[in-house]
Amino acid sequence: MSQTTVLTLIINSKKMEVTKTVKEIKEILEAAYTYLTFTDDRKVEYSEKASKFNWAYFKLEKVIKTKVTDWSEDAKIEHAAADDKGVLLVKDANYQYTKDGKKGLLAALRAIDERPITFVPYLCQDEKINAEIRSFEPHFELLAGVLIPTEPEPIIRINGADNKPTINYTEIEA
Repeated sequence: MSQTTVLTLIINSKKMEVTKTVKEIKEILEAAYTYLTFTDDRKVEYSEKASKFNWAYFKLEKVIKTKVTDWSEDAKIEHAAADDKGVLLVKDANYQYTKDGKKGLLAALRAIDERPITFVPYLCQDEKINAEIRSFEPHFELLAGVLIPTEPEPIIRINGADNKPTINYTEIEA
């Protein structure tokens, strides 16, 4: 009887960038959060260390929070009222705004949702979780290519004496 060695091939070894709008990323994070908090006889662990999927979720969340926070702060400063010398007017640690400045700020904050963010996706490499998410309709389409691979990762089996690999795209390790 020959012993079979199982290796998981990581298809996404190249750093491929993805561009999504802030609004699209928010929808992706919402779908991922829905999956993370979906309970069905399994313990919900909402932390970065709970699983590979959680890790990928928190990495993407950090990317968007950093960018959106920076853009929001820039918009607040740009539209804030200033005195004759150009010094921003601040009251109780908040910027002050004229009526036109406040309108401009609100328009700038709304426009942030349409701004694109280019990032390297953090893909969950746990095929059990990915298989579960693939059946998690309608959210799978949002998560594919951003938090989980679009296709199941192939499993390479090196069989017996000939050591010729065979690839099976549907088999999942138990």
